[in-house]
Amino acid sequence: MGRIGVDCIIPVFNEKAILDVIKEIIAVRLLKYELYITIVDDGSDPPVVLPFDGGERVKIIRNELNLGNSSAVKTGLFSTKREFVVLMDGDGQHDPLYIEALLDRLQTHDLVIANRQGWKNCNYLRSLANRFYCWLSSFLLSTEVKDITSGFRALRRSSFHKVFPLFPMKFSSEVTLALLAYMSGRRVDYFPILVRLRNGSAKSKIRPLQDGHRIMQIILKIGMLANPVRFFGIQAVILCLVAVVYFIWSSLKIGRLFLPNGAVVLMVVSFLLVVLARVVDYAKMILILLIRGDPHIDANFSDIGELTVADKTNSI
Repeated sequence: MGRIGVDCIIPVFNEKAILDVIKEIIAVRLLKYELYITIVDDGSDPPVVLPFDGGERVKIIRNELNLGNSSAVKTGLFSTKREFVVLMDGDGQHDPLYIEALLDRLQTHDLVIANRQGWKNCNYLRSLANRFYCWLSSFLLSTEVKDITSGFRALRRSSFHKVFPLFPMKFSSEVTLALLAYMSGRRVDYFPILVRLRNGSAKSKIRPLQDGHRIMQIILKIGMLANPVRFFGIQAVILCLVAVVYFIWSSLKIGRLFLPNGAVVLMVVSFLLVVLARVVDYAKMILILLIRGDPHIDANFSDIGELTVADKTNSI
């Protein structure tokens, strides 16, 4: 029985170390898997060019303009077809030696995320922000989220092919994929890794303010859908407490029981939030059915992936 074919997708934008990364991946000897590398050159200047013939093992897809990391990831996912997929960064911080361990865990899970240890490439503020994103996601999803922004992960295509179009254009497909996986009840696992220093002069493409704002928006939007009772319920309780405090303060100030209009408005809004939570909860059930789809259809999609795996001689 031959090794299992795996699509390794690497989005790249002006990564000077990408050729070294490709050579390192090719040099890794995997016992059970055959890697097919797809480099998505997202408008690099100069464009990425292979100094050797990659054959069917390495191909480059070019976006003429820099559309963003998530857009590059989507391009790679839509341009490949194998069931098992590995996503990596092109700056050399992800050690290819971990690929086999991630894929092994994929045998019993839908998504396996490399849980970074040490945070060598993060300053204190970025590390603190990442921990806050994980805490907020864990709180809204009612489950432990260890590393939501890690770009090194393995996934089953058949479990997520319906959510690929939901990835944002710029940033962050990693957060979107992880949150939707949790929301739709997919099996998520983590594998601890040690990250390396980025090769050469490579720097993170993440902009703390703009991209941090986008990450917060994604977490709050999907978190609202994933757990609307908690999301809206907390707001309703806060407004209700403020209304009670306002009522007591107004009564003490006047010297008799007095219900101000502001307290009434706050109570009405808190009630509407509870109703909205229930409405969104029903909408979430419909969305999950759409994401997960017909199990027979997903099974057929998975079968296609297995056929592709068996026929390793076919190019992508």
